[in-house]
Amino acid sequence: MMDKFLCPCCSEPLLIHIIAHKKIGFCLNCHQEMPLIDRGGTMVPAKPAAAATIAIAGELDRDQLSRGTLETTAAGIWILDRESQTVFANAKMADLLGYVPEEMVGKSLWKFMDERHAAFSAIAHQYHPRDREEKYDLGLRHRSGKPIWVTLSVRPLFDQKNQFEGNLCIAVDRTPLKLMEDTLKRQSQREKAVDRLTQTIRSSLNLERIFTTAVSELGTIFDAESVQIVQYISEGKLWLNRAEYRRAPDGLAGKTTCNSGKTYSKQLDSELPSVLRSLPQVRPSSPDETSISEFLRTCPGGWMPVPLYSRDLLWGSLSLVMRDPAYNWHESDLKLIHSFANQLSIAIYQAELYEQLEEANRKLQQLAATDALTRLMSRHGFDDYLGREWERAIAEQAPLSLILSRMEGWHDYREREGDRTADDCLREIAKIIRQTVTHPKGLVARYGDIEFAVLLPQTNARWAVRLVDTIQEQVGQFLPQLSLPALSSQRLLSFGVASAMPEVGSSAQNLIVAAEQALDRGASRFSRCLLSQQECQ
Repeated sequence: MMDKFLCPCCSEPLLIHIIAHKKIGFCLNCHQEMPLIDRGGTMVPAKPAAAATIAIAGELDRDQLSRGTLETTAAGIWILDRESQTVFANAKMADLLGYVPEEMVGKSLWKFMDERHAAFSAIAHQYHPRDREEKYDLGLRHRSGKPIWVTLSVRPLFDQKNQFEGNLCIAVDRTPLKLMEDTLKRQSQREKAVDRLTQTIRSSLNLERIFTTAVSELGTIFDAESVQIVQYISEGKLWLNRAEYRRAPDGLAGKTTCNSGKTYSKQLDSELPSVLRSLPQVRPSSPDETSISEFLRTCPGGWMPVPLYSRDLLWGSLSLVMRDPAYNWHESDLKLIHSFANQLSIAIYQAELYEQLEEANRKLQQLAATDALTRLMSRHGFDDYLGREWERAIAEQAPLSLILSRMEGWHDYREREGDRTADDCLREIAKIIRQTVTHPKGLVARYGDIEFAVLLPQTNARWAVRLVDTIQEQVGQFLPQLSLPALSSQRLLSFGVASAMPEVGSSAQNLIVAAEQALDRGASRFSRCLLSQQECQ
């Protein structure tokens, strides 16, 4: 028959729990715990420290005694019965949760703890080891609803017959430490987010990619309902949506979209247009002009619009919409958002500079690809175009024809008439050829000093020869305007025509060589000459 242990102070039965294979008694009446010591082969409860004699105190386990004394004075004590109802809570435990001890008695465990936590299952469903305590770091619900973070030690309690009676929970408040850890973690996450945006800006000038990164990072950090980047179009007084992050339902990842081209004048409510219109059109010269406190004061609740500038002029806005319409913005929030806005302003300015550089390069390439005298495509531009059309013809299995023409007796004409007259004549001949070629993809280029080239995609030799006849006819009408009758008595232009059906592995250079050979033959007889398709392969 199992011994019955009584409290030495009030003679009430003790509840027994086990620590490190040693039995500890707990009195529900006195709210004190005491080790069971072996005295002459019989286990008896030791008196509380305040009533114990020096001799008995010497027999006590010093670690258990000091630990029990410390936990009952410095930690929250919480006793639950087998139904997980509160039987006892000391003043420290009740104060942690915002109650007085008497208010906690009878309240169930689920009122204070998340049912999904492992500690809830261990306590409520009695999944506990019999010989050791279990520790959990978890959040308890304060009376006000805010979380209280504690380290909770759970020990099972047994009666004299070794039947489970409930749990002894010892809570050590770690809320300040948890808040500090969360603050440091949040600060680290924000710094990493800024770094990722910075790296994206350094590695890419693609604004869509940069905007997508920015709204995704901010949406994740703030768990925002949506984050948007909009561009202000001053000409139409419209706001163009460039990128948007929208929070997905719980359990799903947020969705980021790029909606370039979508315009709107209202976003979430009627407050949007007036607030956006109130954004400064010119970047403030000093941070003092838009102080953080003033910005927070004027911010419309859970919506935070921050202006984006390019070269000190308003470019658009970065906006965050929180799930809580009454969200309390903190100074650290605004600093982070402004940091993102500054990085985006830099990226926008860089992208605009790059676009201007690209436009300048395109103009230079156009100038390089254009002959200054005739305004036709230059030889360099012709070669590039021929290469592209050759590959296209291979893919489409279509014919490609090339006409080369040369002005005969031109050098004598220049010596007699002078450079200015000769140049005027050359420009007029180039104009006639360009106006005669009406092929939608046809290209007229200045091939050499006195040579012209006409490239005709998807055109066979027969139609190329017909075009030569038309060019000769148009030039013939121009000949009477020349001051030298000698040129009128013979052909001013000789032609060479080559046509091919490009094949995989063939070279466009073959078509050029064939046309030049045909031109040489035609020039020898002052007539046109056609080189067959087979000779161009």
